[in-house]
Amino acid sequence: MMGIERRKGKDKPVITKALVELDGPMFKAYDQLRRKWAVLDCYQSPGPIQFKGVGSTLLNYMVKEPNTEDMLYAAS
Repeated sequence: MMGIERRKGKDKPVITKALVELDGPMFKAYDQLRRKWAVLDCYQSPGPIQFKGVGSTLLNYMVKEPNTEDMLYAAS
């Protein structure tokens, strides 16, 4: 997320600008679910990413390929 840009003659750390890829898999998954998310109480906490220990081999759902079944938690 961070990058170095030259501003006023000096290198400064900045957050790299990025556009949403409307044809990317993450936006397509969001597009399929956004109407349901608008009316249902659907959310999932990504939790911390583990670098060492028990959960270090598991991928956080925010960085793996989107799966609409995993992303939809319907309210009961």
